[in-house]
Amino acid sequence: MHSQLRKLAGELATPQVAGVTLTLMQGALWDPHVAMQRGYCLEALNERLEVALALAVASREIDMFADPLDLSAILVGPIIYRTAMQAGTVSHHLIDQPIDSLGRWQGPATRR
Repeated sequence: MHSQLRKLAGELATPQVAGVTLTLMQGALWDPHVAMQRGYCLEALNERLEVALALAVASREIDMFADPLDLSAILVGPIIYRTAMQAGTVSHHLIDQPIDSLGRWQGPATRR
């Protein structure tokens, strides 16, 4: 889970990707074609997260599995806010915090 979110944070940290992300979000409010493109991007992101979550549950890194739409907001929201809106970098702590909110999280060194 952590590595997938770290990878996403790296992708979003580039000014070009952050700019496209913000443009998609803004443009989707007014243009149905842009909204459709945003939908495709969100669908791909949700699928990626769903796979990562299923693997985390299977490997007993986390003990719960919730609605993927809620989880994407919980997990990706802080990353987008930090990279696209604050133009900052994403620390490991910023990634760990939302993961910890999912339930009992077992880090690699403490797995059962």
